[in-house]
Amino acid sequence: MRGQQHDTEQQYNVHREGFTIASPIKLPSANFIRFDIAPVVEAKWMLQRSVCWARQKGKNELVEVAYVAPSAHVRRDLLFTETIEKFKAADERSDSDRALHPEFVDSALFQDRETVLYTGRSVPRFQLGDVFLAVGDRVDVDLQDGTGVRGAAVVDAYFAEAADGLNVDACQHAGDFVVKCKLSGGEEANILAHYWHSSSLPPLSWMTDDAAAVSVTALRRIRAECASSTGEATGDLGMATASGGHERLEGGGTAKPSRQRRMTWGEKDGAAFLIVCLCFYSDDFRAHVGKEISMGGVYMSYLSWLFNDRSSSHAVRTLAATPPGVDSDVILEAIAPDLRVGAKDGWLCEGADGKPVRVYADVCFYVGDYVQVAKTSMLMRPGANTPCTIWSYRFSGAPGPRYGLDACSANVKLLRTTARTRAVCKAVSERAGGQ
Repeated sequence: MRGQQHDTEQQYNVHREGFTIASPIKLPSANFIRFDIAPVVEAKWMLQRSVCWARQKGKNELVEVAYVAPSAHVRRDLLFTETIEKFKAADERSDSDRALHPEFVDSALFQDRETVLYTGRSVPRFQLGDVFLAVGDRVDVDLQDGTGVRGAAVVDAYFAEAADGLNVDACQHAGDFVVKCKLSGGEEANILAHYWHSSSLPPLSWMTDDAAAVSVTALRRIRAECASSTGEATGDLGMATASGGHERLEGGGTAKPSRQRRMTWGEKDGAAFLIVCLCFYSDDFRAHVGKEISMGGVYMSYLSWLFNDRSSSHAVRTLAATPPGVDSDVILEAIAPDLRVGAKDGWLCEGADGKPVRVYADVCFYVGDYVQVAKTSMLMRPGANTPCTIWSYRFSGAPGPRYGLDACSANVKLLRTTARTRAVCKAVSERAGGQ
């Protein structure tokens, strides 16, 4: 209701007086619209803003920084039927559509994140050759000596430890991938995927308790212990040869182990839920408004939407535009509590049909250009001459760390060192020390 020199409000008052003359129903005053009607409309349909305080560069006082929390964007988007359909579209595709145009929700990072980011000893799901296996499956193994094993149960899978050493033989070595199997008679044996001496050893070996290793010529997954999502046991899925080739079996082809697909929406305990995959992008830049000033912006995207729906500037959700001299990282820190609530307990929202929906925030990753990522993660600029993004290397004759800046040691905990890396490094170190 207010434009330059109050022209908008004055025009409305003129129109209101003319309308009142010809109609028995009077239009509300500008103040009534401003203080009574507008707050109701804003509370129902407009984005709710939050406020944090940040220090401007070169100044001591704090300035107010307004931003829109991710939950506020989600709550508003769920009020519209067409927007809700975009959240559900990925799950409504057929299997052929998923194979032809895979989306983010089809990736292992969403469907099987536990395995993708797993750092423990056991590996619950894995692939040998072209055969996907999981702990609990049963396999048929064909050996080079003409014999074979039928129905061996996969009870564990892990990387061999440093104690297994690096000896030049066909036995188990540090870093080898070990699939522990249990036979029908109770005996145990291992399938070894060799990490060391790959030029002289077969890709896969079958090793029994007496340490006799035989080359594996073919491996076939016959069924999983757990039932599929339809309640039926899965049939034959495929065969992998030791050379990495694949042969199809009747009634089935290569496929991943039977595992219920992770859905982005549905009902649990009688209540509707929705999983929203979020990606954040931030960038600090220099704007020229009479003079050069430093500003920043933080944005959010829905990765659970189909690519065609999210590959548009209209699909981007703006969280904040920071004032001059304020680092955009303050917004990332400000929205962290809101994201923790969404990830743990979920945001209780209202759908377009008026029914409650609990929305869970799945924060997938952060995006930024090289310079922004280096600044946000407290690393040096992308043009650094040092080879490592963690350790505090120093230039000759220059004081202080040149990579990682003041936070280089604190961020070492962000690295995920696998059990295989630890085992191999320890075994190599012990072997080098022995020599």
